[in-house]
Amino acid sequence: MTALRLDATYYAAARRCLERARQVEPKVADLLQHFAKLCAREENIRNRHRGGVEAHYDRLESIWIQMEGIYESLSFAYGPLLEALASTHILCVAALESHINARAAEFLTGRMHDRFETADLEFKWLSFPKLLGKEGFDPGASPFQDLTRLIKFRNALVHYRKRREPWKYPGVPSFLGNLGLTLGDSTRSVECVRRMMSALAERLGEKVPHWHWLRREDAEVRAFDIEFPEPDKNDAPRGAAVP
Repeated sequence: MTALRLDATYYAAARRCLERARQVEPKVADLLQHFAKLCAREENIRNRHRGGVEAHYDRLESIWIQMEGIYESLSFAYGPLLEALASTHILCVAALESHINARAAEFLTGRMHDRFETADLEFKWLSFPKLLGKEGFDPGASPFQDLTRLIKFRNALVHYRKRREPWKYPGVPSFLGNLGLTLGDSTRSVECVRRMMSALAERLGEKVPHWHWLRREDAEVRAFDIEFPEPDKNDAPRGAAVP
């Protein structure tokens, strides 16, 4: 039997997006630092010389020109960073939903499986172990709290509505954190996937998937698994031992 493992594919893709964000973030940090130094120089000139902007226009103009150039560069540099951070959250949720759906298809049948398919993601993870008579997750504790947080970020990003706020130094919207668009939040989301899958395997008395412990973000993951069904004793030749 050939099995398509989209959970592994999504998980690997999320890790690659996180690594891409880590590579881009230093450039953004450098631009923010440079912008802050220019702002400090501008403020210093204003405080040391009380003649008004007109009296020191020549000294301030060069600073303003540099600030404008850095602000433009910052806007472009944030594009790849936000793309990678948002993609990490979305792919992490996709990995978790694909994983729990695949596991449910192994154990649940009939109307029970049909009802499970229509449930929301939080309820699926919360209820699945209990449906099998296993220990469930505590919704008020980690790692389930991280799952709730991850889903909130994913929903805010996928169903995003345009937001605006008054410009404040350095011109980067303060609500990025509310959308989970930080390196720390995306790192936490990838870790949430690993911990949730590990906790589920533990509750089922199984080993975690072989691709679960990827050590490198660029590690390759097989998209297909080969599965060998348990042999049917009724199909065994007479006198043959069934392993």
